[in-house]
Amino acid sequence: MKTPFLMGNGICEDKSPSLLAAPHGGGLVRLMVPPERRQELMRESAELPSLQISASSSANLAMLASGAFSPLDRFVGKRECESIVESMRLTTGQLCPVPIMLPAGDLRSIDAGSRIALRDLQNRPLAVMTVEEVFEIPRVSSSVKPKLIDAARDSDSTDPLALSGSLQVFNIPADIQLPDMWKDPAVIREQLALLGRDPVIAVDTWDSRDGKQTEWLRKLAEERRASLLFNLAAAEPRVDAFDHFHYLLACKAAFSRFFSSSQAFLNFVHLSANLSSENRVLWHAMVHRNYGAGTYVIDQTRCSNTDRASKSYAGFSTPSQKLFECAEELGVELIFRRTSQTERKFSTDRNGSSSPARRHSVSPASAKKSASPRAVLGVPSEWGLCLWFTGLPSAGKSAIAEDLLIMLMESGLRVTLLDGDTVRTHLSKGLGFSREDRDTNVQRIGFVAAEIVRHRGVVLCAAVSPYRETRDAVREMMPEGSFVEIFVDTPVEECERRDVKGFYAKARAGQLSHFTGIDDPYEPPQHPEVVLRTEQTTVRANALQLMRFLTNEQYLNPIPERDSSWPALQAAGNSARSGR
Repeated sequence: MKTPFLMGNGICEDKSPSLLAAPHGGGLVRLMVPPERRQELMRESAELPSLQISASSSANLAMLASGAFSPLDRFVGKRECESIVESMRLTTGQLCPVPIMLPAGDLRSIDAGSRIALRDLQNRPLAVMTVEEVFEIPRVSSSVKPKLIDAARDSDSTDPLALSGSLQVFNIPADIQLPDMWKDPAVIREQLALLGRDPVIAVDTWDSRDGKQTEWLRKLAEERRASLLFNLAAAEPRVDAFDHFHYLLACKAAFSRFFSSSQAFLNFVHLSANLSSENRVLWHAMVHRNYGAGTYVIDQTRCSNTDRASKSYAGFSTPSQKLFECAEELGVELIFRRTSQTERKFSTDRNGSSSPARRHSVSPASAKKSASPRAVLGVPSEWGLCLWFTGLPSAGKSAIAEDLLIMLMESGLRVTLLDGDTVRTHLSKGLGFSREDRDTNVQRIGFVAAEIVRHRGVVLCAAVSPYRETRDAVREMMPEGSFVEIFVDTPVEECERRDVKGFYAKARAGQLSHFTGIDDPYEPPQHPEVVLRTEQTTVRANALQLMRFLTNEQYLNPIPERDSSWPALQAAGNSARSGR
């Protein structure tokens, strides 16, 4: 019998054959609305009260929308949260190890039945929620449960209140780092089904430099005539996280060398490691089952943030009986790969008792951090470099800055991104849009950027920064020759056409005041280092133009005797060097 997929208000059939492990609860609960409703909901979201959610909550929303967190169909409410904390079960009785919650933020007094728009840190609309309850996050007293609550609430928040309600998702939060490597459970299940193997073995931590781990996994798959699913946990929410980015790059490059497409798949998933031990194991097992895996390998040499006090995980002692009972209920076999030369496989017999079965293992020494890449670009001056993107709202500043960020990190540079919308949620929280507040916001961004530059860092700043005098003041904060002003020159008509946030429409209707480009002036730079005209060019083309400028003008130099085959350096076409 084929498994149903629950999608929006309808059900669509699972195309994968029954040999794959069925999703937890019997079907993938998918929250994306049909394409024909997307524009309607985007227009509605522009008129609704908004909640700007953190990067962690955006990642959880993406997992909910894709069905990876099935059987959850929303951020949990109070009763569900209390039930999960006490018994690891929903009120329906279904196993659920983690209560995924959404902090209420500034909407603490919203009424039940209200519709609100959920937006990411860049204010892009993602979903419409019909609020059913606002509740106080439970307080618990045990040593493990507070960690569970803190992680489930949101790694970026200490908000005491949370929201719950039905969701209509119309935009999946974008993954800037290697976007082609983040696939939905339905896509992975379909690809696994084509291999025609049973079972599927999932692993979510992998050191691509550890040949012993790789060979052990390959042999395990061969012995069982199974497919391998590298569903790698990638929980870093910052797009400029350098080490994390290069870990993903290294895994992608090594995977194609070690495995063929007929035996294994590589995928990245938003999974947090900041959970109490057994809850983390079961949560990951549940997610992997939703992707089609019936076996989950836990590599104890690579598990972070474990609970040493419980001695129930990461090789400190034998995992508990309850863990295996819950795993059996999930329909997932757990294999613990130990740090010693003997790998112990635990299984549960029909009577419910766990017994270790020893087998020879080629298991490795403890995991090492992914090696940093050899840099191929460097900053030639004694200072760092600030790239300041300015232009009208929705001109494309953030998109181009993010694309350039990835190119620079590919080339071995550690880069910080200061996005204007994100900065207003932290550094400039509480500031409005008067001339004085705008100037204060820009000066704060400039101060932080100048400190980064003084310590030889590279920083990308994307902010409207409408007033010429204030931008010039920021330039003066920087060491000479370390500031590059980039004017993203997009006509206001084009900005208005692109505006997914609905701000231009509100400004024209008189619902927003002091909006740049409508009733507040924008003063274009008189002598910017770079002008980008985006109306007829793509984001990638503009980012490549900047790479060529930075290398040709020697703001960035190739490092001698380094590999020149890095994609970003090749794409920039940096053969000609001229003086600045």
